[in-house]
Amino acid sequence: MATICEKRPGVWEVRVFTGSDVRGYPTQMSRTMHGSKRDAQRLAAQLESSGGKAKPAGRSVSTVLDEWVKQSIDTWPPSSARD
Repeated sequence: MATICEKRPGVWEVRVFTGSDVRGYPTQMSRTMHGSKRDAQRLAAQLESSGGKAKPAGRSVSTVLDEWVKQSIDTWPPSSARD
């Protein structure tokens, strides 16, 4: 079952339940589109029929934080970089 929500005039969010992950939690797929409500309903039907699975993001939080530290450490005071 899809949920269609108008975020602002002519901008729609289509959210589709895609099943459950390995822990049993529900997964969803969401698309934002510009167009009419009928276009959003078509997209919802297309996403429901495709049976697509939601994919996890390509990076973990720890990886992003490590990259942020590497990028920012030169601008920190010595005490912050040390601790």
